[in-house]
Order: sequence, then structure tokens, then C-alpha cells
Amino acid sequence: VLPSSAKEKEQYGEIVAIGPEIEEKDGVKVGDTVFFKNYSGTEVEHGDESLMIIEHKDLLAVLA
Repeated sequence: VLPSSAKEKEQYGEIVAIGPEIEEKDGVKVGDTVFFKNYSGTEVEHGDESLMIIEHKDLLAVLA
């Protein structure tokens, strides 16, 4: 039996902002829903929102 703290986090989310190094040809834009790798990114709190900062290389797919 695993404790509740050992549960995996969701591996998908909505892009709310992108860095200046991401170009249109990279295939992602604000508003896209994406899947990302397990244990990737850095979780931060902004106000009452929980956000993830994830590198482009850790994105697996954009949902259509």
C-alpha cells in the first residue's frame, strides 16, 4: 500500500505562458493542452494557483 503522498501527479496541463525562445515552428502556443514527462519541471505557487515551469524538451504531446 502506498501512502497518498506517493501518488503520481497529473502529467498534463494547459500552457498559460511561453518563453521568448519558443517559436511558432516549435508547435506549442498559449492555450494548448500538453502532456509532459513524469517528474519534470518545477512547481511554483502564484497567488492561489499552482503552476509548473517545464522545459520544451520535456513536453511529450499537444492534444488536438
